[in-house]
Formats: sequence, structure tokens, C-alpha cells
Amino acid sequence: MGKSTKKPEAAAEPKKRSKLILGLVAAAPLVLGAGGYAVWAFYLATPDAVEAHAAEGGETDDMKVAAVPREIMAESSFTHSYALSVLVREKCGPSDAPALRQISNAEAAEDGLLAQLSWEAAARRTQLLKAKSCGYLLGEIADADAKATEALAEMEAGKAKGH
Repeated sequence: MGKSTKKPEAAAEPKKRSKLILGLVAAAPLVLGAGGYAVWAFYLATPDAVEAHAAEGGETDDMKVAAVPREIMAESSFTHSYALSVLVREKCGPSDAPALRQISNAEAAEDGLLAQLSWEAAARRTQLLKAKSCGYLLGEIADADAKATEALAEMEAGKAKGH
């Protein structure tokens, strides 16, 4: 067996793909995605989503305003801050917040459920209270008391003007 001196035939050249076909294959997912979104937006979107982006410049509809959930309102109320000031007394010492107490009583008279949720949220927040975090909570209570003092002053000014 000797070596053959013949060279193997040149391998068949691979077929060249058309640039047009490659472009269409690359663009197909984009077109399908945009079409799917368009169908969803026109036919399947909820009426709330449509009202949120009104036709006039994408502004929200003034007649339908989104409400803040009660749980979030409870955690950002003056009653929540007052509840914190009461619940941290044992570990952090007393915190003087007379304006918080007064405005908390007004909030409780106006919306009892909000006051209850505020106390529950404050109790959850203070369950794992450590002495290290007392400074932060006392600072938060002092800030809330300052805001409550301002709110009470505005309420008094409104009453004085007869509003």
C-alpha cells in the first residue's frame, strides 16, 4: 500500500445564505413581540390601565385617582408614630410627643380602622426592638412630633380664618 498522490476533491462549498433571509429571521421575533403587545394593549388591557394613560398626552384621568392602600396609610400616619412613642417607652425611655398625641386622637376619631392598623403596624415594628435602634426610633418620633406640631398650627390657622 503506497501513498496515494491524488488529492481529495475539494469539499463542496457551503451554501451562502441570503442576507435578506437572515434579516427576516432576525426581525421576526421583534415583529411578533410588537404585534403581541399591540394586541394586548388594544384588546386585552384592563379599563384601569386605559384610564391611567388617557389619550390626552398620557396624563392620568382626574376623575379616577388611585387610592393608597390602608396598610401603607397606617404606617405613615401620626397615629403610627404616637404608637411607636408609647411602645418604645420600656426599652428606650419616655419620649415627649404632645402634638402627636393630640393629632393621633383626631385621626382615631376620624377613622378608627386606620388607628387600629397603625397600632398593629407599630407593634409589629417594635417586636424585635434592640437598644441599638432606640436612637433611630426616638429621632423618628421627634420628627413626627415636629410635623404634627406644624399640622396642628395649620389646623388652628384654618379654624381662625373660618374654614
